Amino acid sequence: MPLLDSKTLGPTRLGFADEKDLDAFISMLGKFERGEISADAWKQFRLVNGVYSQRQEGDAMMVRVKIPQGVLTPAQLRALADVAEQYSTGRGHITTRQNVQFHFVHLAETDDALRVLADAGLTTREACGNSVRNVTACPYAGASALEPFDTTPYAEAVTRHLLRGPLSASLPRKFKIAFGGCCGYDCVGASFNDIGFLARVRDGKPGFRVTVAGGLSTLRRAGIVAHEFAPAEEAIDVCEAVVRVFNRTGDRQHRHRARLKFVVEKLGAEEFLRQYYEERKTLEPRPVSFAPAAARPPLANPRRRPPRPGFEEFARSNVRPQRDPELVAATVRLPLGDLSVAQFRALADIAEEFSAEREVRTTVEQNVLLRFVGLTHLVSLHAALADAGLARAGAVTISDVVSCPGAYSCRLAVTQSRGMADALTTAL
Repeated sequence: MPLLDSKTLGPTRLGFADEKDLDAFISMLGKFERGEISADAWKQFRLVNGVYSQRQEGDAMMVRVKIPQGVLTPAQLRALADVAEQYSTGRGHITTRQNVQFHFVHLAETDDALRVLADAGLTTREACGNSVRNVTACPYAGASALEPFDTTPYAEAVTRHLLRGPLSASLPRKFKIAFGGCCGYDCVGASFNDIGFLARVRDGKPGFRVTVAGGLSTLRRAGIVAHEFAPAEEAIDVCEAVVRVFNRTGDRQHRHRARLKFVVEKLGAEEFLRQYYEERKTLEPRPVSFAPAAARPPLANPRRRPPRPGFEEFARSNVRPQRDPELVAATVRLPLGDLSVAQFRALADIAEEFSAEREVRTTVEQNVLLRFVGLTHLVSLHAALADAGLARAGAVTISDVVSCPGAYSCRLAVTQSRGMADALTTAL
């Protein structure tokens, strides 16, 4: 698949953008504006390309950017800042699937916003609609002292296999995949995804405990166990088979019962798993393979800064040791999951100055994680974050409240969830 930006965007990965997506979007937007396609045809197309209409009358759009495994480079953070500044409200919103959303983008400017994103290797493809949504992963993967192995390459391989796949944008309903187990527990809620992978090691070989058909909202349930241990190299085959069974058996007539969990409820776990195992037999194996990870650059040598008030509390609540005792990972707590233009750019600068991997990772708690930070640089990191208004303590505590945009912009919302989340945060 040709990439719009074929150069390496970070230490380990290429971009996910494709010039053909942008060309198709520009063409379809033009046809819609000229009245050459119906509103319904345009809706179906734009949803697959990550563009939602909002509850407000007029041309206000929400653009959702897919951030596979939450990995963002400084260049990508700056591109997100540019979109927030030029086309949105001056801020971006981190979601519980590690994505970034922009609200109140004018319809006529959506293609320009997508161009800025694509030039940084970022895509909105299949971020919305009846598609395979963003593949989430533990933000500590590759850094945790507790992980059996780094799940990031496997999650990325699944992402690349399914992105723009023949079924990935035309499923009965949305489909979610998560990789966890890097923190010693299910830190990403893998068991509540349509496919959940939890890292394990057996006889020295990496693998996953695999669950399928989990979900929240209506019919809340943990996924049923498909494999107590599946070799890690089979991750693509697992996903391909489950997606095929779902495509064949999902309820396309009743949207409220179209998720995979309802298929299992109807067929029963035993019959669903039988169909899944039979589907696996029909597949040509696609073992996950990837090049050995490149050696990380040397530890950053940031400018020293004097201590700021609140450092001790920040260090206690927001900082976790890594496998290397000289390194730590620090969570940047984002109230309501929001980042301003200046904060996007400050994070880019801070990642370049303090992180040996020159990246950040968004989290399912709507925060941002800075990894591979020297323990001796923690005081200076806190000071740099404080200068950007990003040094709030209490990350991943009861006061770190998660919130969707709610009635601020969402057509389906029934309440002002952002206001309630803000009130809860203040009270807690």
